[in-house]
Amino acid sequence: MKRKAITAAIIGLLAEALPEVSWQERISGAARSKAVEGSVTNDRISYQYDDKVCLVATGLYYIYIVDANSVESVDEMADVAFKALNDDDLGGLAIVGEVKRVIYGSPQGKPQAGVALLEYEVTYYEEV
Repeated sequence: MKRKAITAAIIGLLAEALPEVSWQERISGAARSKAVEGSVTNDRISYQYDDKVCLVATGLYYIYIVDANSVESVDEMADVAFKALNDDDLGGLAIVGEVKRVIYGSPQGKPQAGVALLEYEVTYYEEV
């Protein structure tokens, strides 16, 4: 299964683009701490055969950037993550990876986003 390699490639690109964020893989949900945390989750993959021998997988990844204190510029970090990931083949592992949407959240009374969620869809050939 290529899922682990794809997740590692996503984390590698994000760590290179945003080295100030502590990145980790999770099954679901976001990690939180006093520092800015980044989480990459994958909780669903769909499959279809392109032909009799080529299995095409589409994995839906959620990338969280969380600043519990809302002092960092999470929205700008989301822009950097978007540029690092969108329309990328993850070093040849994927057919294509596309950021489908970005959702921002802010704690009550704070003017800046404290959380950004990127929905990232990756299409790749699965090893059969």
